[in-house]
Amino acid sequence: MGRLFPRPALDWLSNKGANIMTGHRVTDLQVADGQVCGVKLGNMTIESSRVLIAASPWGCARLIRFIEELGPLFNKLVLFDYQPIATVFLEYEKPVLLKPTMLGLADNTTQWLFDRRITSHPKIISAVISADGEHTSMSKEELTRLVVEDIKANTPLKLDPVNSMVIREKRATFSATPEIETLRPANQTTLRGCWIAGDYTNTGYPATLEGAIISGKAAADSIINQE
Repeated sequence: MGRLFPRPALDWLSNKGANIMTGHRVTDLQVADGQVCGVKLGNMTIESSRVLIAASPWGCARLIRFIEELGPLFNKLVLFDYQPIATVFLEYEKPVLLKPTMLGLADNTTQWLFDRRITSHPKIISAVISADGEHTSMSKEELTRLVVEDIKANTPLKLDPVNSMVIREKRATFSATPEIETLRPANQTTLRGCWIAGDYTNTGYPATLEGAIISGKAAADSIINQE
């Protein structure tokens, strides 16, 4: 997925002379006289009159919790509810060939199967289960066995995997309820020089990659229009 948008964007920024720093956690926003003036990364401060917070709702709330001008935004973000996503990666001894390579399952615990040969991993299948359910209380071993059974029951693949890995994200997406629409914020905040971006903003989409891209582009357009 990174090759579709993030990598080209990073390359474009690098070619324009941008200083890209990864692996550094922003610990605080610097504010003076109702205006953003920089960000802190541990003991280092980067001065800036414009800041775009592209983080999860709880990550954004952590950064702005003590900023008076962003109090209304903070009060909205802490009311968000979340849904989990579980992903089970299965490695097989030989290349697998699912048809189609992205397969949805009905009336099964497993919801989606992805043949990872499209990402140069021909021996791996990833199974995705969104939202809460009985599977969230299963052990990794139990969940893996259940996914393997779903694959055998719904595809020609009857082999057992030789390796597996389970990743659970407890706050993978916000809960897309009618009530959440009243909480989803705009990109431009009430603090001068501060914008936010993420799939949780007021994009009109649920928690999707498409919504995240729309939000990022809208935030960028808003920043440019302020110049």
